[in-house]
Amino acid sequence: MLRKANQFMNLSLAKIMVMAMLCLHLTAGVADGNKDRWHVTTQSEQAIINVIHSQLNAFKEGRYDLAYTHASDSIQSHFPDQRTFRSMVENGYGVLLNPLHVRFNGIDRRFESALYRVEIISHDGQRWLALYSMIVNGKGIWKIDGCRLLRLTGTFL
Repeated sequence: MLRKANQFMNLSLAKIMVMAMLCLHLTAGVADGNKDRWHVTTQSEQAIINVIHSQLNAFKEGRYDLAYTHASDSIQSHFPDQRTFRSMVENGYGVLLNPLHVRFNGIDRRFESALYRVEIISHDGQRWLALYSMIVNGKGIWKIDGCRLLRLTGTFL
């Protein structure tokens, strides 16, 4: 009898662990409900990387239609069609179009929003830091809500 109770407890514990892992997986990529703070899980940080990487690849391939889908509603309202979005990128963010090197440096946790750091080396060898403001839309998907480019000192040879 004691053996059956022990097996039942082990089975129940296993079910609880599976359910807990499933809950953690399902909440990945979602900011917490407290508007004063946010959190980024390992899975959501990977989702952020995937969004930025996908947009950079779309720029490289000249697929502004795909790149535009990664922009937040706010960005899309400022640039309401792909033509104006493309013009904005080409005139202000040329460094992002076809970089020689991209390195994902993680979330900058000093701020109260998700700010992702990406180091970029442009075709002329200049080093840049791209600071991506990231938000979660109403469907729980990470979107790019802005990008600030900072030129770093020195060049890559």
